[in-house]
Amino acid sequence: MNTAAGSGSHYRIEAVGAGLYAAIHRPGGWAVGNAGIVDLGDLTLVFDTGMTAAAGVELRQAAERLTGKPVSLVINSHYHNDHVWGNQAFAPEATIVASAQTRQLLLSAGQEEVAHYQATTAGTLEKLQARYAAESDPKRRQALTIPLSYYEALAGSLPELEVQLPSVTFPQRLDVYGQAGSVRLLTYRNGHTSSDTILHAPAAGVVFAADLLFVGCHPYLADGDPHNLPTILDDLSELQADVLVPGHGPVGATADLRALQAYIHSCAETALQLEEETEIEQSLVPEAYQEWELANFYAANLRYLWQQAQTNNAG
Repeated sequence: MNTAAGSGSHYRIEAVGAGLYAAIHRPGGWAVGNAGIVDLGDLTLVFDTGMTAAAGVELRQAAERLTGKPVSLVINSHYHNDHVWGNQAFAPEATIVASAQTRQLLLSAGQEEVAHYQATTAGTLEKLQARYAAESDPKRRQALTIPLSYYEALAGSLPELEVQLPSVTFPQRLDVYGQAGSVRLLTYRNGHTSSDTILHAPAAGVVFAADLLFVGCHPYLADGDPHNLPTILDDLSELQADVLVPGHGPVGATADLRALQAYIHSCAETALQLEEETEIEQSLVPEAYQEWELANFYAANLRYLWQQAQTNNAG
């Protein structure tokens, strides 16, 4: 049930169920990550808020237009900037909710992330712009558009950034009830990060999986446990949802869970075959994944898995 429900500069909105909408990041936009809108009748819920205040404002306006009500609740799936920095577009009117561990990560690693980008964004953007201007190969030039857009969004949003923390937390599960139905929040440990929350609408067979699932994109494995993530993907499969909204990429289905498991297995096998870390940069993306977006994550994933293997061997 993927029907168009509108679009803007940062998101393409798709209806994925009754009162359920996927907000899919538009290339070149400043959302970077996907989000979701849920109409529970008397409650309007937003799942993740994008990386910038501009994306957050567009998402809030879309939610208000689609549901006819102000946003009551905002759910943060995990602490990464492309899912939480848009919070400021919803505060203080909406209540921000996350797992207890995600809130703690926002106070620790999340603050380090802000400081890192404040210190490095201007210089990195300048280098990317120079590389893009000098690149003559169309394919390599196209590959630069994603990191270039990302750093343009950072440069444009950091001056006004005010990180809004969740004011309500829960340990592992939270059910939210409205006049028109209910949804369930489930948190998984040691997947994409050490704490990742999904939103499950069982009556509609829809899961908003955030970054536990990437569709048609290389995932980012280097901040979690790639060896535990396939087990979590099995757990998501057991929810028997027909529609899965990923953190990145188009709306997916159960087959995309299997595809991501195969990718993780492929990366792990490749990492084990590498004798030296220097071999990573020369490793070619397997043919099955050459058309996937976010290809810059492939080397980072191999490096993380290779370093884990070296640590395990040393132990």
